[in-house]
Amino acid sequence: MKLFGGSRKRRWGIIAALATAVFAAWVWVEHWPAVEERSELEARLETLRAKEDALRKTLSKLQGELASGGVALQDVARIQRMLVDAGSLEEAGSKMQQRLQDFFEKNGVKLQSYSVLAPSSWNGIPMAQTEFRLNLGAEGLAAVLRFLEEEEKLIRVERMSIVYRGGQEMPLFVTLRVGTLFVDVENLKKYVGTGG
Repeated sequence: MKLFGGSRKRRWGIIAALATAVFAAWVWVEHWPAVEERSELEARLETLRAKEDALRKTLSKLQGELASGGVALQDVARIQRMLVDAGSLEEAGSKMQQRLQDFFEKNGVKLQSYSVLAPSSWNGIPMAQTEFRLNLGAEGLAAVLRFLEEEEKLIRVERMSIVYRGGQEMPLFVTLRVGTLFVDVENLKKYVGTGG
């Protein structure tokens, strides 16, 4: 019995089998890995494009802010709102002292006396200091503490001592030392390059 019929058919059968085997080997070894690799590369490329778009948007935003000076101007404006409007450390201290005295008067806090102390600094920022001696009740003390907590100006409570003296209308004697921080806004503007 002849395998695959005649010799001519057998030859074509072997060629077809070899061609199929070569094609299958090519698909297995070359084509599928290339397709998978291409899919991976396309996915990576898409991720990189998304990152690049995000970076471009961020860069564009930063360039716009730098060109307009917006970041620095916002910072200067925020700092300026927190400062006592004054041209010198002494003036800042004096204005904050007056602000506190007005608050004491409006809230029934008896100011016994006050002292302007030598200037100092906090983290390198010049600071005027004033010490107040007050007579008040518990409600007055709560009002003073609330004022100091809510005050948006750059002031610090440097020291506070409370002495209780019972049997009096205002049983608390408070010594309150307040520091007023001073920043020269004009120099700050020049430093950050906003030009004023």
